[in-house]
Amino acid sequence: RSAISPLIFFGAMGIAVSSSIHESKKEGFRLKMQEYNVPLGIDLMQSLEQGLNAEKYEVVVLREQDMGYANPKDFDYGKIITDADALAHIIITETGVSSSLRKPNYKPRLNVDVKIISSKDQTKIDDWTVEYGADASKLNDGSFPSDPKFAWSDYDVVMQKIPEVIEGLQQGAKLLGGHIAKTVRERKL
Repeated sequence: RSAISPLIFFGAMGIAVSSSIHESKKEGFRLKMQEYNVPLGIDLMQSLEQGLNAEKYEVVVLREQDMGYANPKDFDYGKIITDADALAHIIITETGVSSSLRKPNYKPRLNVDVKIISSKDQTKIDDWTVEYGADASKLNDGSFPSDPKFAWSDYDVVMQKIPEVIEGLQQGAKLLGGHIAKTVRERKL
């Protein structure tokens, strides 16, 4: 005889069903987004470059340099060739739409990790996370809510409004790039 009460058992089944539905929606959204060319990384980089220039930093964008590893968390910064004093490494960690389990109100989600690395000895100078949209409820300095027009009542509406979803994500990329530049200045990096 099982020691698991029926309430816990049914609760666990509910979680399993919910997880399965979540994965199905996630895959459906991913496939739909593949139909579009969404240059969020480019939008973020351009916004960051403009923001750093506005903050009076001299900026060199490094393109197509071998970083040594496929996983951005394991990059070999020693392989980068530059005269810059520091490197800003921006990693997009989450992108898409998300809603809470209690309230299915879908919002864009764009989260990035920021690392400032010394180009001389590859030591970490600073790092932080910036969140936009769905994760902005944490209400801290690195958390930005999306425009309320970028909120959709359910998954089916999200799937019909992909161009608006993309617009919301691009708005987030531009906002985060400017914020990162200001944070670099404020922290005197």
